[in-house]
Formats: sequence, C-alpha cells, structure tokens
Amino acid sequence: MIKKYYFIFTALFVVAIGLYLSVFRVGLSIQSADWGNFGSYFSGLLNPILTAINILVFVRLTTVVSNLDDERAKRETQAQQDMLWMQFRKKEIDNFENAISRAVLSQDLWSGFASASEIRELAIPMKETDLYLYTFLKCKLSLFELAEGDAVVVRIRELKKRLTELHEKFTLGYSWKDEEISLVSELAANIISDLQMITLNKHLT
Repeated sequence: MIKKYYFIFTALFVVAIGLYLSVFRVGLSIQSADWGNFGSYFSGLLNPILTAINILVFVRLTTVVSNLDDERAKRETQAQQDMLWMQFRKKEIDNFENAISRAVLSQDLWSGFASASEIRELAIPMKETDLYLYTFLKCKLSLFELAEGDAVVVRIRELKKRLTELHEKFTLGYSWKDEEISLVSELAANIISDLQMITLNKHLT
C-alpha cells in the first residue's frame, strides 16, 4: 500500500514538472520570479493531491485498527463464553457425581433398618438420582454437545437402567450385592471421567 502511494507521488511530481516546462519554457531560469511562480504552481497542484493521499492513508489505518479491535473483542467475547460454558459443565458434573454418591450412600445406610417407612425414606435419594438421570438425558446432553448415539449417552442410559432395577429391589427389602454396587460405581466413574474429558477438550479448542 505504501509503495503504491510513493509511485503515485513520484508520477505526479514528474507530470507536474513536465507540464510546467512544456507550457512556459525549456531549461532553467535565472529569474527568481520564475522560480516563485513555479513553486506556487507546484504547491497549488500537489497540495490537494497529497492531502487526499493523507486522508486515504488515515482512513486505511483507521480501518485496520478498527478491524483489529473488532477481532480482539470477538476473541475476548468468545473466551468469556467458553469459560461460562465450562463452568456450567463443571457444575453439572458435580451434580451428576453428587446424585450418584447419594444413591450409593443410601444403600450403605440400609443395613440395620428394617421398617418399611425407613426403607422408603432411604430409597428417596435413589429415586431422585433416577429422576436426575432422566432429566440429564432429556435436557443436559446439549450442554456437552452429546448426541443420542454417543458412547457416553449409552453408558448413562445403562446406569439409569441399573439404578432403576436396584431401586426396585431396595424398596422390596432386598439388599444389593457387592458386585452390583461396584458395577454402578465403576460405570458412574467412567461417565464422570468422560464428561470431564469432554469439558477439558472443548475448553482447549
């Protein structure tokens, strides 16, 4: 861009001198008045052109600076949005982990309680976890940009199914087997790990 303006300035300079010499005389004058007239002519011709070039350069620089400011503002806005989404995802992962922990803890507390009312009371966290997983599958998949066929979603559905079955056994007064508890805990841990990895990857990209 700058080279182009230099070229224009040089061309105008040559043209201005050529026009003046072709109209008034050939060669150098020894009269100061002639040099004064030439200076006035040259100044009057090129000053508006140079002013226009300065304006164009100023407009160009202003546009470049404005574009840079816009790009920086967009990057800052995008970074803030990404940070906000990451916080939402981390909060939801915490909710997921707490819901599973409450369900498993209710089974650990079951031993020693025999009455139906006490069993129903301890079964509440498991029912709440089942409802939470139902809500997660219906409303929270988009938060992690998950689709129905994704492996994480399949595992969440499997976890919900197992918790539902164990809830039914629990309300009937049957205790869980250690293998069942281990399987639910391991499945939940894998899901939480996957959700954490998704959150981290989306934050880094």
